[in-house]
Amino acid sequence: MKMEKTRGMKTVVFPYIFTFFFRAVKKGQIVRVEKEKYLNSVNYLSVGHPPYYKGLDYIYEDRGEVLDLRVFETGEYALIAWVGIPTAPAWLPTDMLIKSDKLDYERI
Repeated sequence: MKMEKTRGMKTVVFPYIFTFFFRAVKKGQIVRVEKEKYLNSVNYLSVGHPPYYKGLDYIYEDRGEVLDLRVFETGEYALIAWVGIPTAPAWLPTDMLIKSDKLDYERI
C-alpha cells in the first residue's frame, strides 16, 4: 500500500485487488449467472460439456445465494448455492454474476 500526498491531505492508494474486492457482490445477495459469459469461460470449457448440454440451465434461470466470497490469484470468486436444487454449491467468478430479486423463502 502506498501513500500519496495531495494538497496537505494524505490519501491512501490501495492495490488493484482491494478496489476490485469492494465493487463485487456481497455475502447473502441473490444472483443469477450470465449465460453468454459462462459459456465462453474457462470454467465451462474445463467441464467438457457439449454446447447444447441442458443440465446446467438452472444456473441461468434460477436464483442462487452468495454463501462466501474469496479473492484468489485469478480474481474474486463467490460460492453460490441454488435453493431447491439438489446440487453442491459452486465457486464462480463474480464478473459473470447478475444481481437478482430477493428470494421469498429461507435457506435450510
